[in-house]
Amino acid sequence: MTKPVPQQSTVSGKVVYGDATLYAGVTLTLTADGATAPAASTVVNADGSYAFPTPMAVGPYLLAAHKDLGDGSYLGAAEEIEVAGTTTAVADLTLVRTVA
Repeated sequence: MTKPVPQQSTVSGKVVYGDATLYAGVTLTLTADGATAPAASTVVNADGSYAFPTPMAVGPYLLAAHKDLGDGSYLGAAEEIEVAGTTTAVADLTLVRTVA
């Protein structure tokens, strides 16, 4: 008897700042629902795109973005996403500037 292979999906998208400006160098984390530590992390490319290098198991995740600007403020965003089936989950984020 063979074990069923768990379904997995890749996660990718774009990260922009308020006025749709592409923003590179932002760190993204993907944390499974109920987990305390991220399952994966990646950095946004120069064209504002990202793709997590490892396929993720199906289920709900929190996709979070963070970029410290060095002046006491940071850019950030978070969104709950659902990874389903064997397709690519596309999640775009719009960053918001926050003063710490």
